[in-house]
Amino acid sequence: LKLPVLTRQQLACPAPLQTSTPRSEMAGCTFKCLDMDLVNEYCGTCSEYMKYVFRPFSDVKPSQLLKCSQSSWDQAFKEWTILELYFGVLVALFVMALYLIEGDFDSVAVAVAMEYGVVAIFQAYLAAHLAWFGGARKHGCCCCIFCCFEGYFVLLLWTLLLILGVVNQGYAAMAEVKLGADYPLFFVLCGIRLVYVVILSYQAVCVFRIYQETEKRSRGQPTVGATVVGQPVGQA
Repeated sequence: LKLPVLTRQQLACPAPLQTSTPRSEMAGCTFKCLDMDLVNEYCGTCSEYMKYVFRPFSDVKPSQLLKCSQSSWDQAFKEWTILELYFGVLVALFVMALYLIEGDFDSVAVAVAMEYGVVAIFQAYLAAHLAWFGGARKHGCCCCIFCCFEGYFVLLLWTLLLILGVVNQGYAAMAEVKLGADYPLFFVLCGIRLVYVVILSYQAVCVFRIYQETEKRSRGQPTVGATVVGQPVGQA
């Protein structure tokens, strides 16, 4: 039996231990198409995310969410996505009510309101779940139809999308202020939408901080208050 002979350099500088690193943190950005494993992983988190939806503020209290420092940006972002879903549904229901009132509850108004409500509520859930999955769960994943970008640089894309969402909701709120002169209920809708703007703004901050922590880990630098990728954020 022959044992390998180590050189003097190998004895002086032993090889570092190999540790597993999540795929999303290994590469800055990778492009994927028709990745069914990723689709199945996303679909498998639906029940997990719904548990969080029915238990808001289970990991981060409301007073802590408004602070600029968090022990876990993953958990804070998760809570903000839940609030995004709640207020997205609230906006959808309020717009449905406006359609019904403006149309005097006739059959056409009911059909239009129901169609809008179903689509808007589904979009609110999809946006919140995708944001949580891509930001807090995968630390960098953004899907569009059959294509997907994965990697910690994608967190910057999420930050940009959230900023654009803030601008879009702010523009809608301005339009509703003008409509409020004729329909006072639009002032109420404007107030709800402004809260939605605050939620999206905090989300953008959380995602950017998650990017900073993930980018440091990709370079082997220590981070504070980071949650391990793949670990449910509610169980950190």
